[in-house]
Amino acid sequence: MIRCYVFEYFEKNNCQHPFTSNLAGEKWFRLFLNRHPQLRHRKAQAMNPARAQKLNRFIVNDHFTKLEQAIIDLDLFDKPDRIFNLDEKGCRLSLHHQQRVIALKGNKRVHLVAPEHGENVTVVACVSAVGGVIPPMIIFKGKNRKQQFSHDLPPLACFEMAEKGSMTNELFVKLLQHFSKFKPQGSILLIFDGAKCHLSIDILEEADRHNITLFCLPSNTTHELQPLDTAVFHSFEHHWDQEVLNFWRNRPQRSLSKDVVGKVFTPVWTKCLTMANIQSGFRKCGIYPFNNDAIPEHAFAPSEVTQMDIATADDAPPQPSTSQDNPTYPLTSQDAPPQSSTSQDAPPQSSTSQDAPPHPSTSQHLSFQPSTSQDAPLQPSTSQCPPPQPSTSQGLLSQPSINQGPPTQPSTTQGQSPRQSTVSTSSSTSGSPHLDFNLIMKTPTKAKKKTVTRAKSIN
Repeated sequence: MIRCYVFEYFEKNNCQHPFTSNLAGEKWFRLFLNRHPQLRHRKAQAMNPARAQKLNRFIVNDHFTKLEQAIIDLDLFDKPDRIFNLDEKGCRLSLHHQQRVIALKGNKRVHLVAPEHGENVTVVACVSAVGGVIPPMIIFKGKNRKQQFSHDLPPLACFEMAEKGSMTNELFVKLLQHFSKFKPQGSILLIFDGAKCHLSIDILEEADRHNITLFCLPSNTTHELQPLDTAVFHSFEHHWDQEVLNFWRNRPQRSLSKDVVGKVFTPVWTKCLTMANIQSGFRKCGIYPFNNDAIPEHAFAPSEVTQMDIATADDAPPQPSTSQDNPTYPLTSQDAPPQSSTSQDAPPQSSTSQDAPPHPSTSQHLSFQPSTSQDAPLQPSTSQCPPPQPSTSQGLLSQPSINQGPPTQPSTTQGQSPRQSTVSTSSSTSGSPHLDFNLIMKTPTKAKKKTVTRAKSIN
């Protein structure tokens, strides 16, 4: 693959090269490795995409935080004999890997006659942090339980039957009962993966009955966080294949059935579950001795591709302000706008000019305080029905108050031009902050003339 990438690089950058067949030459690749002795040609191990995403720093740090709290609550920092790990291992009653044999040079067809597919058997192992081993449970596929299935199994081991040959909720309850016969006295911390067959109400009740605290590992992280996976079962298939070949040596039919599975399984169990392997697995996973930095940095490399930085509140861009951001203040009797007329009998008049600017919205609780002007030529009439008093501003009628409170008298603001009026947001009696700003409103000439003409017609 690297030879293909090199050829594409030269082609895209218009570089001269002697390569043909859309690949870099084998000689170039060999010289490339010689120039970089730190590189080696290795076989890549396939990894599930879910495992590549889930094994990240956030999930691992959260796991160690919860594990430390569980050990503190149970007071097990100096009691490794009460910390256990449980896991299942699927075994095929045949070979797991291709085997190396001796053959003549140039022979292109080398075969090993053996069954390609075999029945699956599940082995359940449980070990402690000091290297102790609980007798295993073997789960065979089928319904008929035969006593010969227990022949040659490890001492005190038990076996069960399942329809698919794998763990179920009912079998896990039986496993806890089997485990309780060999566990030490006192509270126990049992670490296992959170598979569906491991979690049910009956399982929790059975664990509480035997003073067992269940601790589930994060999903898709057991290849780095579970001691049995990292150390004990790592070489299980290799030893299994060796024992299968030894068993087939004197059996021309080369078959392995459930009746004789103990002859192969027991030697493999003895080789894999040594005290050194078990202690190494707990130490590598950081369980005992407790070490939250036990997982190396290169183990997080596959998750770097899907890692995303979460933006904090300080890094978020500022949002535009809305009407809800502006504080509103309730109007009091001192904040109410002035009434348009002082006579109770005079009908309310409104301006007929369409050019007058709109008044501020009452939702902001703004009150108009018009300034006095000398430009208003209107005089009050002497008739019985006096016309409404005009506003002292530049010919515009004041807006009536929307509140029930008594009106306030217009105040004269000194230092302002006659064509400006002050719009203020007053503080309420509760001590709200006071806001003042000026709003420039130009009075159209037509509105003043029409107001004067209408007032004269009333007279």
